[in-house]
Amino acid sequence: MEPLIHLVEEYLRFRTKLLRVLENINVNRQEVMDVVNLSGQQLLNRRRKPETWTNDELTRLATYLHLDNTICFHMRKLAVFIDLMPSSQKFYLMRRISINATKMHRRRANYNTWKVEELQLLVVTLKNMPVVD
Repeated sequence: MEPLIHLVEEYLRFRTKLLRVLENINVNRQEVMDVVNLSGQQLLNRRRKPETWTNDELTRLATYLHLDNTICFHMRKLAVFIDLMPSSQKFYLMRRISINATKMHRRRANYNTWKVEELQLLVVTLKNMPVVD
């Protein structure tokens, strides 16, 4: 459990740090739009609702800002790590974070579909998960 908790917490910290850096430095808006592959309206929406940034967008943004984005690549395997959990723990976790088999299949197929709220709840759930023998 600990490696999984560490992975998600590290990603959430990275995400927060990256978005704070973006807000606090003077960057060329058009360059950011080009690098991240967003329209002006999409960039405005991302700034208004930071939870809508995808993992791939954050990866490209981090590269543009010369920040280490290794954690973004590890997050691509999150669904696989969950799948490797014992069945009882996996189903408990999925139930607690309100992800059914269909949603999990989507997360497995496209890691960009993980929501920040799900990741935050995942960490809390993992930390409080009962020990199963």
